[in-house]
Amino acid sequence: MARVFWLPTECLQTDGVFFPPEERHHLLHVLRKKAGERVAVLCGGQRLQVELILRGELLFGRILQTQPIQPPPFSLGLAQGLPKGRKMELVVTLAGQVGVQRLLPFHSLRSIPRLDSPEGQRKRERWQRLADEEAKVTGSPPLQVAPLSTLEEILHISTSLRLFCWENAEQTLLDALEKAPTFPEAGILVIGPEGGFAPEEAQLAEQAGFQAVNLGERILRTEVAGFVAAVLILEHGGAFRLPSSP
Repeated sequence: MARVFWLPTECLQTDGVFFPPEERHHLLHVLRKKAGERVAVLCGGQRLQVELILRGELLFGRILQTQPIQPPPFSLGLAQGLPKGRKMELVVTLAGQVGVQRLLPFHSLRSIPRLDSPEGQRKRERWQRLADEEAKVTGSPPLQVAPLSTLEEILHISTSLRLFCWENAEQTLLDALEKAPTFPEAGILVIGPEGGFAPEEAQLAEQAGFQAVNLGERILRTEVAGFVAAVLILEHGGAFRLPSSP
């Protein structure tokens, strides 16, 4: 499978791109690329074909071809209650693979991890690195990992479609999607931690204007529930359909 490299906008120069040290090492010493070879790069909202150029110890890419990256038909944010251990890494991987655009980790009443600020920042940086790695596989802009927040902060986010996954909800996610008269351009999906949500949290979500939905009779692990729900929502929004031919 061809690798696509994602670079932040500050790496974009007038006629090329600059590869940071870690990407230089990966290209030259892991993938064994040579000066003069071509690679695909995502940078500055564009998909680029570049020719590798070595200037001393620095690695650049001369732009040969540019193509704008089309925005997705639907933008989905996944708010994930903090799970135990390293389960969030799987959440990042799966969300990045299917096209979730933002991951919003949060504390809730039943969250077991309680991260202080330095530890939370270190974890967030690791999650973002994992998201960037997934972008090299999917060839799409990477999932953006937001700072750690609380459920109350999540419930104040304003967007067109707001869904709150709760096992005691009276309607399924598919029913809610089918009943929507028109599909919006953006939405947020809230998934609880291992213990789910407390009834008072579901009440707060309803008061904030969120639709409570469930995923049917099957009980899914928290690190899988968001992935399954995100696929259903994104498919409904047209994320997995090829653009129509002109």
